Amino acid sequence: MAVAYVTRFVDGLLAYVQERIDAHPGQIDEAVQDAMHGVFRIGMGDPVVLNIVGPDPHRDLMGIVTIDGTPIMKRASDGLAEILAMSWAQVRRSEAQIAAGVLVRLAFSHLTMPIEGPEEAAREVSSVLSPFLAQAVRA
Repeated sequence: MAVAYVTRFVDGLLAYVQERIDAHPGQIDEAVQDAMHGVFRIGMGDPVVLNIVGPDPHRDLMGIVTIDGTPIMKRASDGLAEILAMSWAQVRRSEAQIAAGVLVRLAFSHLTMPIEGPEEAAREVSSVLSPFLAQAVRA
């Protein structure tokens, strides 16, 4: 049950990211920042995340994204790589997989151990990864 709960949460975030990337054709920096801001804003208030990082963490949920996190991280990374490769940006598959892996790990880190708010987290992630993605966009 917990795996299904987290999987649904991740799939919802991927759908949101797809929507935000589609909303910024030709603007990879704005697309990444907008998508990540929403992921952090939604995630930091979502019951799934709050049940992982809150004062009384749910052990099953925590284990799914930490100890046994590989399947969820892979699903999120593969889904994001697909979005990057198939969107208007048409990021080359190899670079899409690299960027997606880094973005997903950063997103999980920011969501499970937030230091700053969603806007600042999105700005930091975007400033680091957008230049990489801009070079990877197929001309």
